[in-house]
Amino acid sequence: MTDNRLESPDIIRLTPAPILREYVEMMNPISESPSEFHAVTMIHIISCIMGRNFYIKQGKDRIFPNLYTLIVAPSSEYHKTSAVKMLYSYLSKIDWTGHYLDKVGSPEGMLKRLEKSPCNGTGHLYYSEFGQLLSSLGKGHMADTLDILNDLFDCPDEWKKALVKGEYKVKNGCISILGATQLESLSRNIKEDQLLTGFLPRFLICYSIKLGNPIIWRNDEDRRLDDGIINKLTQIKDSVSEIENSITSTNHLNYQARQFEVCPEAIDVLKQECLLHRQIRNRSENRIKTMYGRFETLILKLAMIIHIAKLEFDNLTISETVMKQAIGISAWHSGNYKQLLSEIPTGSFSKKMLRAEKILKELKVVKMRDMSRRLSMKKNAVLNLMDILIDDGECEFDEEENCFKLLQ
Repeated sequence: MTDNRLESPDIIRLTPAPILREYVEMMNPISESPSEFHAVTMIHIISCIMGRNFYIKQGKDRIFPNLYTLIVAPSSEYHKTSAVKMLYSYLSKIDWTGHYLDKVGSPEGMLKRLEKSPCNGTGHLYYSEFGQLLSSLGKGHMADTLDILNDLFDCPDEWKKALVKGEYKVKNGCISILGATQLESLSRNIKEDQLLTGFLPRFLICYSIKLGNPIIWRNDEDRRLDDGIINKLTQIKDSVSEIENSITSTNHLNYQARQFEVCPEAIDVLKQECLLHRQIRNRSENRIKTMYGRFETLILKLAMIIHIAKLEFDNLTISETVMKQAIGISAWHSGNYKQLLSEIPTGSFSKKMLRAEKILKELKVVKMRDMSRRLSMKKNAVLNLMDILIDDGECEFDEEENCFKLLQ
């Protein structure tokens, strides 16, 4: 079975903003982390700087560019922590004034820090071992944390929740999370409800099985590239500061964020993509459905980030090109997510996928009912499993004949 995820050069090609290309170009010679890790970390850094200061109107809702991002690696050889710790390094270099929440000790503790945040209810969480958060969410004192993180992802203007120790209010809430973990830790700690309630589907997933280049001798950073990256991040920060300086009160509800428009051509592209997602979603099992349910939101978030990454601050209109780039990264994320789910369960999912491949190679054409019977799986589960093989280009599904066909 071939890997259906895009290789690292593709994620750079999909977002040709100079800052992403230059950052990966600078990090590759001095880091053994895969290029994807560096690209996704820089996307997250830009998202943090943007915070709650930009949005796209979608019906009655506003979509903000904050991200929940998770980097997953098979083992410590991939140096995932080395890649994500650059978040602190670069935000420090540009004197970012954002609010770190540190690790969540209890829901009350997190909400108290958000209430007192100097950044209008915004906060950033960083987990070098994301499995620790997942493990803690199942403990009694953390019971409400999952709901809180799900709610604040959407950046509500005013949000409140009654807990044992009283009622907590957050105004202009905005949470971002950057986490890293090994596959084994994720498999051990993730729970079914964290998939079905949409917690993990809110994350931009970067999962790499390709090691970076081995570094025998570590040279200093290319100072020219480093200075250029700092300069570009500073420009983004300064554009955000102009918005933040227009706010008269840290708890003022009419937060003066700048609105993005979307050109008609970009809207048409997004509509076509969403129709395709709905078709796939309708024939997917529940865990995949929740991911596709967040897909349009992720695309719009990425579109704003890509636009700002190109240092285009005056004309806040999402172009057709930027929308296609955002869709490309979302498709790359989708491949990562499906592959990750195939490896998270107890092993039965992966074994059944190998079994499905063998059946296809033997019979060439297999009716849905026959595949369902042979794998002892319900129809939706079979479709979810076969979607990965279809994305790999190994087979296709003929809806008229209701069968899977091996592609030669």
